[in-house]
Amino acid sequence: MKHNVDSKKLEGLIAEIEKNIPTQIRVAISKNNSHSSILQIYKYEAFLLLLLLLISWKTPFILTIIVILFILIQTIQHFFSQKESKLKFTRLNNEARSLFYTHEMTATQFRNGLLIYFAPKDKFLCLLPDIWLLQNLPENFWDQQVLKFKSITKNKDLSFQDQVFSFLNTLSNELNHHIGTKEPITNPLNLPTELVNQPILDT
Repeated sequence: MKHNVDSKKLEGLIAEIEKNIPTQIRVAISKNNSHSSILQIYKYEAFLLLLLLLISWKTPFILTIIVILFILIQTIQHFFSQKESKLKFTRLNNEARSLFYTHEMTATQFRNGLLIYFAPKDKFLCLLPDIWLLQNLPENFWDQQVLKFKSITKNKDLSFQDQVFSFLNTLSNELNHHIGTKEPITNPLNLPTELVNQPILDT
């Protein structure tokens, strides 16, 4: 799947959302490639074991050794899979947080900035709200939005752009439900000009 997004359409959607909700949204889409899976190391060994199994199926001793080795490899794969997942999650979270502070998302007058970070090749989403949003939304609000994004990505008929736009519309409706009736903020930001004019951040 291609991970391109029409910048003009995305900027227009962000601007439309901000008209009705007292927050300023910045979107970042990672261009980094997903790291090669550690599990790739073991695919050839698994194939070799299956080949030996077919060749020596009449020899009980060799068959036992093969079964033991196969179980051992499965155990190692499970261990590295969990480790790899944790490392990837940490890496992507750190990248999102770095963008959040590098682009001064905390420099808003009312601390109501929101960074939405997509890493499409890792099927990862990170939502980083500033203090005002944290204080005015339910505690589990952001985790629920991540789950909704994961649900959207399961639809293989949608392009990545469609997934992003669908999620942003869903998020907009949820934010409007919770904080759309809050007292309007006429000047929500006190950000540098280059950030105000750049709703899509470079990664």
